[in-house]
Amino acid sequence: MNTDNMKTFDYYKKSKLLERWDIIVAVILVLALAAVLLITFLPAEGSEVEIYKNGQLIAVYPLNENRAFNVGAMRIEIFDGKVSVVESDCPDQLCVHAHSIFTAGSVIICVPNKVVVKITGKTEVEGITQ
Repeated sequence: MNTDNMKTFDYYKKSKLLERWDIIVAVILVLALAAVLLITFLPAEGSEVEIYKNGQLIAVYPLNENRAFNVGAMRIEIFDGKVSVVESDCPDQLCVHAHSIFTAGSVIICVPNKVVVKITGKTEVEGITQ
């Protein structure tokens, strides 16, 4: 083999090695990004429901106990770890038609009755950082 062919061969070997490491680094970066996104956006199950009326905390209930209770003209139900508004005298019934909530940070708001139903609990990020 002449020296020109050896130089070409060496360059080819180096460039393939570089491409392989580029792919490995790219895969590692993608996996790290996916892990960060999962930790950040993965909803954590709540442990309690807080009920606010006129901006004041009026009640806190655990989500693991089924119960139904009234807050003014509203009927709120905790069943199987999920909270929903089952009755309300508000005109649009948006709070009644809202989906049941169960993840930390989720809320149901009834503006006419000035009631906020909020799920609390540690999020995944809080659990990791503590």
